[in-house]
Order: sequence, then structure tokens, then C-alpha cells
Amino acid sequence: MAKPITSILVADDDPLIGPLLENILVYLGHTVCAIVTSEDAAVAAAVSHRPDLIVMDSRLRPGDGIGAMDRIAALIGPVPHVFISGDVHGILSRMPRAVTLEKPFRIEQIEAAILRASCRAETILGSAA
Repeated sequence: MAKPITSILVADDDPLIGPLLENILVYLGHTVCAIVTSEDAAVAAAVSHRPDLIVMDSRLRPGDGIGAMDRIAALIGPVPHVFISGDVHGILSRMPRAVTLEKPFRIEQIEAAILRASCRAETILGSAA
């Protein structure tokens, strides 16, 4: 069984999407530890809060979500994550195994993507042990 998600970091450059995602995630029973809009802020928040999961847009201002996830993994290790973006094909071309969700999205799609990301992380971590 996947580890329960208790703390989620949201990184999206759209000032309307971050709070919307927070409302959805709280409705689904999660806690949002931070909402950020830039790559540097995403990295700093991940190091500071050590979230259980990151919901990441591919484009941040400045920076990008894939670069942020690479930097976060280098600093604190792998963190389960879901890319929610209007450019899913661009993400998958750079990270073919990424868990993605295309904007616009529905609440049940977010819930399913979080479950996929947490189960994938458990499988990867379990096989490394």
C-alpha cells in the first residue's frame, strides 16, 4: 500500500491555479505546505518542507518544473511528483515515465494521478531496498 500523502508542495506559475489546486487538495484530505511560482522557490520550499508529494507545472517563472525536480532530487532525494501542465507531451518527451495530468483537469483525475505517483515511488523505493 502506498504511503499516505500528508504534505503537498504546489508549484505553478499561474497565480490562479496554485490556490485552486490547494482548495482541491485540501478537499481531498491533503495538506498543502506551500504554493510557489518559480523554480528557485520550488527548490527552496522542497528543502524546507520535505513534502510527501509535489504537484508541479512544467513552466515556472522563472525556470521550469523538470529542472526544479532534478534540483530537488539532487538535494533531498527523489520525491513523488505529478506534473500538471498544458504541455504534457513536452514533459513526456523529456521524462517518458513521468506521472502527468493535462490542464484542464477534473478532481478525480488529480486524485488518480496522486495515487499513481505515490505507488510508483513506493515501487521504486521498495526495489532499491
